[in-house]
Amino acid sequence: MLETERMSKITIAVSKIKQKEVIKTLHDLKVLHIVEHKKTEELDIGTPIGSSEKIAELLVKITSILSESKEAVSKEELDSINRTQNLTQNTGNAGFSLEEIEAKVTEVETIIKEKKEIISKIDASASKKKELIQKLDVLNSLYLNLESYKLFKSIACFVGTIKHKEGLKDGLEKVTGTFKLHTSQNCKDLVVALFVDRKKEKEALEVLKQYNFTELELNFIEDMKGLPLSHITRLNSELQKQISEKNAIIKNIETVKSKNIEILYQYKKFLSIEAEKAEAPLTFGQTKEAVIITGWAPSKRVDKITEKLENVTNNRISIEQVAPDKHESVPIKLKNNLIVKPFEFFMNLYTLPTYKEIDPSFFIFLTFPIFFGFMLGDVGYGIATLLLFLILKRLIPAAKDLLKAMMACSYWSILFGFMFGEYFGFEYVKSHAWQTIIETLKLPLHKELIEGAKSEIVYEFPRLINRMHGEVNVLGNEINLVLVIGAIIGVFHINLSILLGFINEWKGHGLKTAILARASWYVFEVGLGIIALKSLGLITISNYIGIALFIISVIMIYLGEGAQGIIEIPSIFSNTLSYLRLGAVGLASVGLAVVINEKLAMPFMEKGGIFILISILILIVGHGINIALGIIGPFLHAIRLHYVEFFMRFYKGGGKPFKPFGANANNDEESE
Repeated sequence: MLETERMSKITIAVSKIKQKEVIKTLHDLKVLHIVEHKKTEELDIGTPIGSSEKIAELLVKITSILSESKEAVSKEELDSINRTQNLTQNTGNAGFSLEEIEAKVTEVETIIKEKKEIISKIDASASKKKELIQKLDVLNSLYLNLESYKLFKSIACFVGTIKHKEGLKDGLEKVTGTFKLHTSQNCKDLVVALFVDRKKEKEALEVLKQYNFTELELNFIEDMKGLPLSHITRLNSELQKQISEKNAIIKNIETVKSKNIEILYQYKKFLSIEAEKAEAPLTFGQTKEAVIITGWAPSKRVDKITEKLENVTNNRISIEQVAPDKHESVPIKLKNNLIVKPFEFFMNLYTLPTYKEIDPSFFIFLTFPIFFGFMLGDVGYGIATLLLFLILKRLIPAAKDLLKAMMACSYWSILFGFMFGEYFGFEYVKSHAWQTIIETLKLPLHKELIEGAKSEIVYEFPRLINRMHGEVNVLGNEINLVLVIGAIIGVFHINLSILLGFINEWKGHGLKTAILARASWYVFEVGLGIIALKSLGLITISNYIGIALFIISVIMIYLGEGAQGIIEIPSIFSNTLSYLRLGAVGLASVGLAVVINEKLAMPFMEKGGIFILISILILIVGHGINIALGIIGPFLHAIRLHYVEFFMRFYKGGGKPFKPFGANANNDEESE
């Protein structure tokens, strides 16, 4: 549990003739993390096998078809497809050939392509019709027959839009007395049609230009007669038919896709697996006659790998197992039981341990929920968050590990809620409202007199610790109890991290380094503790012992960690004080809950009537916000205490994940 999976490095040498069988076996086993070969003088890089280019081409086509499909495939349907595919593969018959897949994909692709070409033609035609309608709409505002705009030898016609018409008629009269002017407002544009003596065509155009005239070309009406409105109506009708035709074709395309979507997903899964197999040799080394495969596998699975490969090659294979080199980067596979496994999420979020390091997942499992629960610490909030995480776990299966971990946090929130006697921020209920119920059900609540501006008797919930008002005397100062508990937790947590650091250093660099770099901190704490207790008169041991231990520890720290260790000495105090947030965050949460209950909701509740509904609304909204803050705040603070204060003295991380060949395409874990 505290160690990652033990790994062995293996080198496989096999004839190219048996390469395909070896690749298939390794892919099915899903236990070998292949190390990519770098080209050397002795060994070249391997080449893909089979029809890798054709597989890649078909994958691109299928992915394109599926990505454009509106048809949604549920996770359950995909799981069913995957199970079917895995079953056929495990029985040795995938059920597909590249020829079959290519024929089907080409058939679907051709149908879709032909229909899309028709859609493109419809779109082009519809675009022209829309443009024509816009032009006719300009003319329609003038209420003139289209024949009026035909070319005449003696009359010039200008149609378009102008900015305004003030003074236009007077300007034209200065140029010619022979003209006819029509104007009309068309939405934002002022439309103008000017019929003028052709001899004065240029002069009239110059006048129009003074009004920002934008001319409408009239060549589009050559074959049109009558009013523009009749043509607009006709074109709109044709446009609607084209839209209906286009929608029918789109629906037909989706029908084609939906009929073939399941088989296309099966093809995609099959081809993804075949592509991974075909391209696997790119990570191998090769000679003219053989291939060399190097990789990492769990030590307990090496015998199984050897047995399987020898069977498929008739013992014509060489498999050499070597122990990891001290400085070699070994892929990391975490090894935790089902209870701890959800907390691996926090390691994947941060960084995986190296091969020689302790895996902190177990310690996060122990302390993260406790820290979270201590900060939230309310029975009502714990139940509410538990229900929320249960619902989210069903809605978001991909986040199941995180949500399982958060459910554990909710359980601890409920437990600490009982210890603090807090239920949605309520520490008591008023006697006049709840006395009958409490006495009838014989609830273990005791009466308490609350003194203040208005003294009253209440029933308090049983508790072990009064979070809001519980105090303890520390060196003559009254300090909130939960803050003191937070500091005590910090001392234990940091000392645990020092112990784990000692173990890591011992495993990685030997006992001497472990003593100097990590055990020195315990000597430092003992020496400092003696000095502090002696100065307070709490012990009779000579102060020189404490000073001697303090000096010795500083020297040890310097020898073990260098100047960096000396610089970190003050941080042990700040790190310990950081754990005060365990109490402070909880106090802020319960303080807000009390304000919501006593200052905002209860005054309305006591008025009765419609005000009760307002009070309930305030409680729902207020506690909803506080629960949201109660999830975010404790989560971030708890994770910070682990990633910073806890990991600082024993954990470096930087491990690369174990990615066995075959696991990605199958979306499976290592086969057993």
